Amino acid sequence: MLRSLAILFTGLALVTAIANAEDEPTFNVRGPAPRPGLRLRQVGRYEMKDADLKLKAEGKVVATVKLDAITLEEKEITINATDQGSVTKFTTRIVVDETTTSVKGPEETEEHEDIGALSGQIVTSEKTKSGWKHTLNNQVATKAHNDALADMSPWDDEESIPSGMQKIGATWEIDAVHFKKFLGESWSAVSGKVKATFTGVKKVNGELCAVVESTGIMKGKLKADGNEKVATMELTFVEYRSFKHGVVIKAEGQVTLKASGKEKIEGNDLDVSIQGKAKLEFVTEIRD
Repeated sequence: MLRSLAILFTGLALVTAIANAEDEPTFNVRGPAPRPGLRLRQVGRYEMKDADLKLKAEGKVVATVKLDAITLEEKEITINATDQGSVTKFTTRIVVDETTTSVKGPEETEEHEDIGALSGQIVTSEKTKSGWKHTLNNQVATKAHNDALADMSPWDDEESIPSGMQKIGATWEIDAVHFKKFLGESWSAVSGKVKATFTGVKKVNGELCAVVESTGIMKGKLKADGNEKVATMELTFVEYRSFKHGVVIKAEGQVTLKASGKEKIEGNDLDVSIQGKAKLEFVTEIRD
C-alpha cells in the first residue's frame, strides 16, 4: 500500500513538472526581418585605454608606450528590400566615422585623428548570388573608398540564433564562419566560437527586447597598411534585441585584445605587440 502511494505521488510530481515546463513562456529571439522602409539611427562608441604597446628590434625592446584609442560612429540606415525573412538591400549614410589615437611615451604624447574614407558618404548594400555588394551612391569610388567598402558588413539576419520559439535559458554557439562575414576583407584565418544565452526579457527605449549575453574567444590575422598581425580577442557582451523590429536596440561589452606582428617604422622593421581592453557600446533609434 505504502509503495503504491509512493509511486502514485512520484507520478503526480512528474506530471506537475511536465505541465509547469510546458507553461514556461517562449519567445522568438531572432525576431522578424525588419520591414522595407524602416529607418534606423545607430550611434556607437569603442574605447581602448592604457593598452600596452611594445616595439622590438632584433629581439630587444626599444620602446614601451601606452595607447588610447576612441572610435565614434553614427549611421542612418534605411531597409530597402527583404525576401523570405531576410534583408536583401539597405542604404547607409555614414554621418560620423572617426578614430582618435593617443600614444603616450615616457617623454611625450602623440595624438592622431583619422576620419574614415566613407565618412559623409551614402552606400547602397545589396545581396547578390556571389555575396553582398557595397557601392557608393552617385560618386566614383577611389581606392580608399573601395578598401573601406570591402570592410563594410553585410546585413546580419542572425541566422546563428535558433529559429522558432525559445525559452529563457536557451543557448547556442556562434562560430567563426558567421563572424568572418562581418569582419571584412582585412581579416583572415578566423577561428573560435562564442556561446550565447537568452537570459531574459527587458524593455529598452520603449522596445520589448530579448536579452542575449555572449562570451567567447576569436582568433585571426589582421592585415592593415601592408602589415599583418596575429590577433586574439576575448569577447564578453550583451545585446537587447527588439521582438517587434528584429534589430539590436542596444549592445555593450568588452574585448580583451592581444595582437602581434611586424611594422616598418621610419625605415626600420620592428616587431610590434599590443595588449589591452576595449569597451564597446551602441544604441539604435527606431525611426518609423
